[in-house]
Amino acid sequence: MYPNQNSVLIGPEIIGGLKDDSEILKLKRVHIYNIGQQLGMKFLSMFTGQHILLTLHIVSNAEITKIIMKWISNESMQSLHTLGFFIPDSLITPDEVVESLKTERFNSAIRPRIYHLDTKIYQDKPRKIDLSGDNCYDIIREVDGKRATLHFDDKYFKILVWN
Repeated sequence: MYPNQNSVLIGPEIIGGLKDDSEILKLKRVHIYNIGQQLGMKFLSMFTGQHILLTLHIVSNAEITKIIMKWISNESMQSLHTLGFFIPDSLITPDEVVESLKTERFNSAIRPRIYHLDTKIYQDKPRKIDLSGDNCYDIIREVDGKRATLHFDDKYFKILVWN
C-alpha cells in the first residue's frame, strides 16, 4: 500500500485467506467486486473502516441478520458509515432478515427520506438513495443509540448509518 492510502477498489477475484494483520483491514473505504462468501464474511467481521461495498454471489438471509446483529451489539464495524452488498445470485427476503431484530419502520418525519451517499471510493459516484418505500427499516446500536437504516431491493442490501 501507499503512504496515506485510505481506499481501494479490487476487481479481480480474491482467492485465498485473509491475515489478521492485513493492510487492507486498515483502510477506511473498500470496494471488492469478486469476493467469495467465506472470505467476504470473514472480511466483514474484521473490517474497521467506514465504507465497504462488496459483490457476494450468494448470501443467506441468516448471514445478513448476523451482520446486522453484530453492528447493533457493537461487536464489529464500530466506525461504519455505509455497507453495501450487491448480491446478483441471491434473493433477499427483508421480512425474514428483520424478523429476529428489533426494528422500526423508516419514518421520514424523523429523518430525511433521501440518504446522500458519497463513499469516496474510486468509481463509486455520489448518489441519493430514496428511502420512501416499504423496504427500509431502522435499527439502533445498543451501546450509543446510533441509528442506521437497512435498505433492501432485489439484488442490493445496504446499512446506512446516520450521523
